[in-house]
Amino acid sequence: MSFSTLSPIPMSEDVKAACDDCDWTGLADDCQPIKDPSQRLNAGSEVPAGECPECGCLAYVKGPETNRYYEVQTNTTINGWVNVWQTDGEPLNFLSEKGARDALVEFFEDLTIAEMFDKYSRDDYRIVRFETEVLT
Repeated sequence: MSFSTLSPIPMSEDVKAACDDCDWTGLADDCQPIKDPSQRLNAGSEVPAGECPECGCLAYVKGPETNRYYEVQTNTTINGWVNVWQTDGEPLNFLSEKGARDALVEFFEDLTIAEMFDKYSRDDYRIVRFETEVLT
């Protein structure tokens, strides 16, 4: 069974949501129905509040104040999925999913220019979202 849209779940008035892509924040009830959910949602992943009313990307319910970041992870033979991208010896994290996606696109464009594209598979890369609660 496939659906062309998935309506947001009605929330109480004060439930906040945030976009993964454009940094929109607002009320979860302001989110739009999710278009093509079977193409955009994975079983077992966090259920979004709906589509961002500004950019159309997925927006999620905000919990306690958190720091959110994204990693580009590589599937390695020995350690499985890990963040091997680094800057000055420190793991490279991105503030938005779009930033991580743009870096991955640029990586594969560079591989194409260097004629090394056939040595790497896009299936060995993924973008993962992390949130850490801000302690006050």
